[in-house]
Amino acid sequence: MGAEEEERKEQEILYEFVNVNKGLSIYEIAKSLRWDVIETYNILKGLEKEGLIHIKASEKDEDELNKRVYPVEWIKLLPEDVKKALTSGKTR
Repeated sequence: MGAEEEERKEQEILYEFVNVNKGLSIYEIAKSLRWDVIETYNILKGLEKEGLIHIKASEKDEDELNKRVYPVEWIKLLPEDVKKALTSGKTR
């Protein structure tokens, strides 16, 4: 498996993990997966840049690794025309 394929597989694993385990900190995610915390952080930042997750700071703690990670709601990932069709009740 090439480096790009390996990176994509790690992104998929992490994205699925976040969807099942909403609200964990970056540190907790890395610890649960037994991954390097900095590598986990970097992959999560990439997923956030792609618009698939949100990383939110705690009001009490500004440490980057204690920020909480949440998936984006599935409906926000749909194309605009599909969202309009769903919200208007029109389907084929």
